[in-house]
Amino acid sequence: MNQVERIKQMQLFIKERGRASIKEICEYLNISEATARRDIIGLAESDSFIKRIHGGVVWENTTGNLEYKFELKLHVNQMLKKRIANVVLDIIQDDESILLDSGTTCLYIAKQLHRKKSLRVVCLDIKIAEELAKYEKIESMVIGGIVRPGFYTIGESFAEEMLSQIHVDKAIMSADAIDIEKGVMNYSIFEVGVKHRILETSKNLILAADHTKFGNVSLYKIADLQKYSLIISTKELDSQYIEAIKKLGIPILLA
Repeated sequence: MNQVERIKQMQLFIKERGRASIKEICEYLNISEATARRDIIGLAESDSFIKRIHGGVVWENTTGNLEYKFELKLHVNQMLKKRIANVVLDIIQDDESILLDSGTTCLYIAKQLHRKKSLRVVCLDIKIAEELAKYEKIESMVIGGIVRPGFYTIGESFAEEMLSQIHVDKAIMSADAIDIEKGVMNYSIFEVGVKHRILETSKNLILAADHTKFGNVSLYKIADLQKYSLIISTKELDSQYIEAIKKLGIPILLA
């Protein structure tokens, strides 16, 4: 990852979380403390909302506009997400029932689903539900629950209970961070319970995540990589991760 991409990922990481310590940034980007501090100085100078504090950095969203969080994620790695969406579309069959996880990668997948003759789609994201509602050939169902402000994801106990009653042909899941040994992780505890339930909705679990998610760790574990029947990532993924995934016996497709 070059410096421009690294700083872009750092900016997204900070704005998603609201604040981050130097240690968390180093672990997320796999960089030294000296590099992190140098990048933070440059980032704070270029982004007036990012402020340095003792031991870390905070994002001060003085606009009060929570939509900004979603729009930021939507446009980061946009082309990578579109490439993943095209590969996912190829493995979905007409007339299947699928579940789409929350997040912007899955939103880009949702934007391609109208190319199928007919589908039944379960979703956990207000933005994805809005996209699917445009197409007559898609029968969509929205899981009920509490909506996470600024991210439009649906979670908490009511959503988990509804998911326990559902079975689909394929479940397509996103990720915040992926480590070969530690597995798939999430930054926020809000979606964790729902993601655990998604793992039970299908025997055909597909992990869709671009290469920048690999080699990172986060606080909340979702599952070991062996839980997934297929991984779809981008061709920029480092060969060491590709080989490690193959050694685990997991098929992988690169967009």
